[in-house]
Amino acid sequence: MGTRAVLGALTVGSLLAGIALLSAAPPAQAAPPPVACSNEVLLTHAEGVWSVDLATGESELVGNLPTEVNGAGFNVLDGNFYVWDGGSGGIGRFGAGLEYEPLGLPEGMAIGNWNMGDVDPEGFMWLMQSGTRMWVQIDVRPGSSTFGEVVASGDDVSYGGIGQSAD
Repeated sequence: MGTRAVLGALTVGSLLAGIALLSAAPPAQAAPPPVACSNEVLLTHAEGVWSVDLATGESELVGNLPTEVNGAGFNVLDGNFYVWDGGSGGIGRFGAGLEYEPLGLPEGMAIGNWNMGDVDPEGFMWLMQSGTRMWVQIDVRPGSSTFGEVVASGDDVSYGGIGQSAD
């Protein structure tokens, strides 16, 4: 998926495509098949996944996921979208055919309104709550010994001129 598709996966609220302490162990099954590269981007809204043509703005419902998602980001390392799973209160991922896999709530991460998210080129998922300064960085690198774990978190995003988050 090209740069435009990755940019299209950036989530602003529930329109674009994130205190139980449960462990998000590495998935027991293989990852969903990767999303194929195309000229369109995927957008998530609640359970719906939409294909959007950036040149024309035309959109089409591709299908629905089994849960409400938010904070979606595309992982270039495995071709899957990683999301905040609002239905179960954890993270999850989906690939081609919208095959969805819940990954659980990473240890040390509070259930909240994690509605902004992305996955960086190194394979780390970043989630933030709107209206707060809370953020988490989660390892979603395939095969990593810390896959699904919070590797950093904080409550201040005042660096780089960024103030309070918004959705």
